[in-house]
Amino acid sequence: MAQGAGHTIKDQGQRDVTLRTTCGQVIVRATYFSRNCDRSKASKRMYPMLLLWGVHDRCTAAIVSELRLKS
Repeated sequence: MAQGAGHTIKDQGQRDVTLRTTCGQVIVRATYFSRNCDRSKASKRMYPMLLLWGVHDRCTAAIVSELRLKS
């Protein structure tokens, strides 16, 4: 998945990531990839494992669904 991103990316090692879930915050260790180009853009980083889990913007799908129901 990381290699198919369409840009040259670099494995930056594992990082601790805080996720928001319906049960509260959870810290997971995920492999972090980044692009060397476009340093000013926020979309240069990528956590492929989190994308496979359905996590976007550090929120699980369940928490996003719950937030939509409340608004």
